[in-house]
Amino acid sequence: MHLYVQVLLLLLLVACGGNGMSAQNYNQTARVSFIIKAKTGTAGGAVFLTGNHPALGHYDPGALQMFPAEENSWIATLKFNVGTVVDVRFSRGSSETEAVDRTGNPYGISFLVNRDTIVYHSIENWEDRGSINRIATLEEYDFDKTTAPEKVAPKPKPKVFVKLHTNLSAANVSPRNIRVFLPPSYYDNPSWHYPVLYVLDGMQHHFGRNEFMGSRWNVGETAKEMMKNGEIEEVIVVVIDNSSDLFMPYFSRELYASFHVFMGSHVKPFMVRNYRVREDAMSHTIMGGSRAGLLACAVSWKLPNEFAKVIAFSPRVEFARSYYSFVSEIKSSREYRSVHWYLDAFNKEREARLLEGVESLYRNLLEKGVAVQYQESYDFGDHATNVKERIRAALQFQY
Repeated sequence: MHLYVQVLLLLLLVACGGNGMSAQNYNQTARVSFIIKAKTGTAGGAVFLTGNHPALGHYDPGALQMFPAEENSWIATLKFNVGTVVDVRFSRGSSETEAVDRTGNPYGISFLVNRDTIVYHSIENWEDRGSINRIATLEEYDFDKTTAPEKVAPKPKPKVFVKLHTNLSAANVSPRNIRVFLPPSYYDNPSWHYPVLYVLDGMQHHFGRNEFMGSRWNVGETAKEMMKNGEIEEVIVVVIDNSSDLFMPYFSRELYASFHVFMGSHVKPFMVRNYRVREDAMSHTIMGGSRAGLLACAVSWKLPNEFAKVIAFSPRVEFARSYYSFVSEIKSSREYRSVHWYLDAFNKEREARLLEGVESLYRNLLEKGVAVQYQESYDFGDHATNVKERIRAALQFQY
């Protein structure tokens, strides 16, 4: 049967199986179909699936053989309880033949099951250590020797420092993915709990959706470099990809109100359940630029007992056409908030028009007794360098 026919059948199964995260099936099971394309090393062989779930064999590399489809393609369909976090690995039937990335390191796929799903994945390369370390058989063993045959130690579970989780959502907030960057000592320090930095990504309107004022964030990579150099304490970085939401680059009172719930009732609890994170508000920082900078401030102002720290690059705080002013919201508030904010402004290019609003926000926060740091950034002459150095300064201040 051709692969496209099998894919069509899988889609029909998904369509008949349920309607996403409705009230009827929230606590029920969901089907996950894996369609794997392997480019090398599988001629005449097979592909196996394993992972962290009983249905996946608890990381037994030979537990579940996939069904062959077209040439170099394999299919498997499993059921999981809705809300299960699944971690998947691929092999050719043993720990010596795992799928590896382009650098030769074993890897896996992690995701949250919240509906019937089809996972497409292409395997670039396979590890192949052959039988170099095989155990001697009885026929080969020399019983005159006093020592026993050397046993092969089981291969340790690979350390994955960047994990992808898909389809996190809330009421009026469409499903989106998050990438979790774990600090260097995460696997070596199992008793330690870490602070968390949430990066609001994919909200640019005039530039690339995953950029800040025309240059990529690369916060996870920059933070990792600084942690290794001892410049900041170790922190888990969570990049929230908002690029699939067409409404995020535009101001909306309703969307911003829903995003508070998404962050406070879904994203943070997800991190607490699945990672070793500190739960106090001062250990949870939200970062954003321009509209995402405003959103970071708004979430912290609304939920100071959940997200006490903010890093905001040139936050846009005034939307005259929508009759909205975040500064006015600050002025009208009568409650003290124990928060710690870092505001960064840049009197160059497109950001210059936001400078007055940022300064006004800074003055009003001071009048409210809020702990706030205002930084007007230095121009290094190169835009990409400017963005990186601004991020470095902000991380050094908050961590």
